[in-house]
Amino acid sequence: MPNGQRELWLNRPCPSRICLAGRRITTEREQARVNSIFARSAIPPRYQDVRLSDFDDPRYYAGLGGAVLRARAEAKGLFLWGNVGAGKTSLAVAVLKERLAEGKAGLFIETPDLLDRIRRSYGDDGPNADEVIDAARTVPVLVLDDLGVEVPNDWTREKLYQIINARYSWELETICTTNLPPSRLANPETVAGGRYPRTILRLGDRSTSRLMAMCLVYEFTGPDRRQG
Repeated sequence: MPNGQRELWLNRPCPSRICLAGRRITTEREQARVNSIFARSAIPPRYQDVRLSDFDDPRYYAGLGGAVLRARAEAKGLFLWGNVGAGKTSLAVAVLKERLAEGKAGLFIETPDLLDRIRRSYGDDGPNADEVIDAARTVPVLVLDDLGVEVPNDWTREKLYQIINARYSWELETICTTNLPPSRLANPETVAGGRYPRTILRLGDRSTSRLMAMCLVYEFTGPDRRQG
């Protein structure tokens, strides 16, 4: 079954018992396919116990619960950005766990690790690059953690665009975490380093524009939870 048809089958409404059983089997096969490619990219042990209820404190997460509900109601993903250690990854995993509990297939992976997996697939005996990219493009729920940490160049921007554009086109739930505001991902930026300043472009405007259209944006402004 082509990727588009597989996603339509997975997400289409169907109340009959036979159809629901078929959807469950399809989800299990999709999750098995993802797991076979990203064997070490499951939810990390540190985040196994996170829950949405961990984010009820209005001092640090004002409006967050409403944002999560609104994203669900509008069939959007989440673009979570802000301070280091403020809980972005924990929330992303908590939402992913909710979707897994609902029977959807999902994937959590750090963006640099995803790109490294694609690079290594060109020369090893495991899944090839197309299989790795296809899994990230088509899994029903994808968490891209630490977007913007990767070393930016034409190749990384191209691969991330392929994934983001496919998910945008097929309206697949995507959750991103980053320390950077959307403007710094989209636009060139001059940074210090070495003898002379240099200009870098992280994600680019094409990918960032699509993320803004497909995700609800929430800024984390709280303190570093890792320190306390």
